[in-house]
Amino acid sequence: MKYFILPVMLSFLSYSIYASGCSEGYDRVQVLIKADKRPDETTWSLRDYYTGVLYDSASSARGDTVCIPSGTCLKYAIFDAYGDGLCCGQGDGFYQVLVNGKIVASGGAFSYQDAVVINCQEGLYCNNPIPAHKGVQVAPHRDSWYTYVTDATGLWEISTCGLGNKCDTRLYTYARCKGITYYDGNVGTQSYNDNSADCNKQQAKINSYVKKGDTLRQGY
Repeated sequence: MKYFILPVMLSFLSYSIYASGCSEGYDRVQVLIKADKRPDETTWSLRDYYTGVLYDSASSARGDTVCIPSGTCLKYAIFDAYGDGLCCGQGDGFYQVLVNGKIVASGGAFSYQDAVVINCQEGLYCNNPIPAHKGVQVAPHRDSWYTYVTDATGLWEISTCGLGNKCDTRLYTYARCKGITYYDGNVGTQSYNDNSADCNKQQAKINSYVKKGDTLRQGY
């Protein structure tokens, strides 16, 4: 019996190593989920951010692993039908997304949905914002995200007025990224403006009182 154990163990180990890797030019993207007490309420998807192509999904709270072309800009979204996330009303569940063994996103405390972008250009989503600075800053995308830590307590202005911009703009500020369902309107925002009376009504302006050290997360 001893003569057969070693070959069987080596064969299994070799298979495990092979199955866990991806071909050259591909990233191994792994979704890990610890379910709450109602796993049937949870679904998720992993898509190409730009094209919407679906790479992977699940109709219940279970994980999966998939090989995706290296550097692909991805959007991972997780949904809960009841609106209590994976934590903490019905258990202490969570999700993790790993790329080549490195955790790039995680969460669990959200309402109906949570979403993150992975391997994407800076500013495309709330979880990968562009560091903002005082003064004029040009938005690189149609929808751009910024973050700024205030250096003084007082009234802060964020505005698209007076810049010669002919596009219809909106401004949003959020207290956090995790667990927010994003809408075109002011639901879930700290502050919001669409048409400012101070400029040509297609532009936007927000004036908010904030404390020194507060983090402003802005969607444009």
